[in-house]
Amino acid sequence: MKQPPITFPSGKLSLSGYIYIPDSPGLLPGVVICHPHPLHGGSMSNPVVRQMGNALLEQGIVALMFNFRGVGKSTGRYADGIGEQEDIVAALDWLAMQPQVDTSKIGLFGYSFGGYTGGPVACRDIRVKAMALISPAVQMGNSDYIETCKKPKFIVVGENDDMVPPEIVKAFFDRASEPKQFRSFPGADHFWMGHETSVCNIIASWFKKELG
Repeated sequence: MKQPPITFPSGKLSLSGYIYIPDSPGLLPGVVICHPHPLHGGSMSNPVVRQMGNALLEQGIVALMFNFRGVGKSTGRYADGIGEQEDIVAALDWLAMQPQVDTSKIGLFGYSFGGYTGGPVACRDIRVKAMALISPAVQMGNSDYIETCKKPKFIVVGENDDMVPPEIVKAFFDRASEPKQFRSFPGADHFWMGHETSVCNIIASWFKKELG
């Protein structure tokens, strides 16, 4: 079920978020959801972010979405993708403390800037067992981490994406270590309008399989 808004600390900052918790018995998998670029309108209210939360909920997976520092009611200000990685670690910390969450079954989902910042965190944080990146903005900086990341990864891009060119995402995928899966969506651009439900359902099903 969808819960009231929550807050959690990231160092001295306070981040705002929502957590969706399935009405199911026992410990459940959990996924942290990372939103697009804060300086270009990205927030946890993004349609893809919210649909991802709904899709995970339907799969029996706890979904935590949050605003990076300086977005909405989260304190602080934009930190060049570096401080935002600290925010992702803080979100993982908070999710892992929830009594409904099986800490051996945690995943990470990143969209655009959320994929750029979330990918490195997912690969180096031992709590993260699987990651899905949709339209990851890998052109923003060094993405060499993907070459040695042995965790299951699902990388998705729209064929008509003119902000994160599909060929760049495919090259990123080709460099990635196994296990890995790639999906290119015909007709979808960077904003995924009209494709949110289908792509999020596919990714949520993948998380269900990978996290158990």
